[in-house]
Amino acid sequence: MTKLLFVIGVGFAVLVALLSCSKNDGIQLNIVGLWEKRIACGLPLPCTHHQAGNGDRLEFMKSGRVNFYENGQITSSKNYKVVRNGDCKMPEEFLFLKYSDRTSIDDAFTLITDTLTVSNVICGADGPFITYVRIR
Repeated sequence: MTKLLFVIGVGFAVLVALLSCSKNDGIQLNIVGLWEKRIACGLPLPCTHHQAGNGDRLEFMKSGRVNFYENGQITSSKNYKVVRNGDCKMPEEFLFLKYSDRTSIDDAFTLITDTLTVSNVICGADGPFITYVRIR
């Protein structure tokens, strides 16, 4: 009986681990959409807040392309992929955006519901960051 309970417990732990991994895939898929800038914080400057409709956006597509907008106009477009452990070791909740045209520094990001926070410095801990909200 003890062995059976042990096997059931191990099976349950494996199931929980597998489900946790699939949640990470969900996070990666949730980045697809149109995001608009709301807060920009950069050292040594104070944070600035941006109104809805400002036109500074990121548009992540399922194809692996991202468009960058300023004032509603596309300024650049490139390939991206979401990876773990980019240029440094970060806590589990951080993922990285690796762009096709960049070979050294990845953008660390967090995604919580419809809020995307991106930091474009190595390790993303103490540097500037931009917060976006999903608008589509």
